[in-house]
Amino acid sequence: MDGKTNYKTIVVLVFCLSCMLNLLAYLLMYNASRERTLQDHSKFLLSSGGGGGGNIQPSSLSENRLTNSFAPLAAAPEGTVRIGVQQFLKARLKSPEVLSRKLQEEDNSNVDQDNQNATVGNVTNPHNYTYVINQPDICRGDNPLDLIIVVCTSVAGFSKRQTIRETWGLFAKEQKNVKNLFFLGVQDEENIQKKVLEESEIHHDIVQEDFRDSYRNLSIKSVGALKWMTDYCHIAKFGLKIDDDIFVNIPNLMETLSKVTHPRIIIGHLFVGARPIQNRNSKWHTAKEDFPRDVYPPYVSGTCYIVSIQAATDIYHVSLYTKLFWLEDIYITGICAEKAKIKLVHEGEISFMTREASGCAFEHAITGHKVSSTDMYKIYRELRDPNLKCNNDINRG
Repeated sequence: MDGKTNYKTIVVLVFCLSCMLNLLAYLLMYNASRERTLQDHSKFLLSSGGGGGGNIQPSSLSENRLTNSFAPLAAAPEGTVRIGVQQFLKARLKSPEVLSRKLQEEDNSNVDQDNQNATVGNVTNPHNYTYVINQPDICRGDNPLDLIIVVCTSVAGFSKRQTIRETWGLFAKEQKNVKNLFFLGVQDEENIQKKVLEESEIHHDIVQEDFRDSYRNLSIKSVGALKWMTDYCHIAKFGLKIDDDIFVNIPNLMETLSKVTHPRIIIGHLFVGARPIQNRNSKWHTAKEDFPRDVYPPYVSGTCYIVSIQAATDIYHVSLYTKLFWLEDIYITGICAEKAKIKLVHEGEISFMTREASGCAFEHAITGHKVSSTDMYKIYRELRDPNLKCNNDINRG
């Protein structure tokens, strides 16, 4: 009996040892595979240059990325920062693996066959543009930051930017927990770029990436804004993405934000059931090959929306693996937000419509659209007037 018992014990020990050796071999193989995956990600991003593959831009690389347009302007003004893809890789190298697990576990609907075939291992939209001007420290400070406002503006929009600084931007400046900046691409007019650099040196509120600034590239601009929030303003609670013809009632906005508790949310003017426009004469014509589905996912107007920083980060990460679609509000707050499972909330006081140019029209509003510079000054003066009296019949939009 003792001999048989010893024999069985030896067999069990040998079996256990064999299992342990197999497990160790598996772990070594897994670790080696993981290292190769991370190296492949970095090689892909580096070899993509300006985005490559034809997926990141609506037309071509040469039309949308300007790499040497400003060679004579190599010396940036003091206070600006130039960085590139190397820093992007260093900061983001670990995120693809984490996101890979997340997206593989979730049932995410894709826009087209390209997206259905694009696993996280295949970056389709790396957005590895370089900052011509950056403000990496704008969100740092001793006070907790509740809101970062990112105004998407054209390169030559000097007067609009100055109007904002002198009107509702002053409301933001008075709040210690709010920061405001302008986000733009580039044009090939060297004299305009010189003025932008001078403007940045004075105000230190401009972030500029080297994609071509155009209407067809608004999705690239919005992805860039979300990337910047993720990399340089993750300490904020919320972001506000707006166009430069929007007037913002900052006190009303902050009151609304104080009631928001959901960590992954977008708030704005919500559209549900919108269909792609097939009319080729329309400004918003969408070809079937660009969006094969019959109905757009729910989305909010891109003119102005609130996004929690966690949602901004998640949408940005999802966009890296989602084929670019040129209608930016549908792409960001619809397609990518749907894949990231972000909550969309309608807020009537965030309007994409035009309101009456008066303080009373904005007394309870959060935003108004298509506001001229002249009207911004008028609205601002009236809202500042302590004697402002309004009735209930005013057109609030």
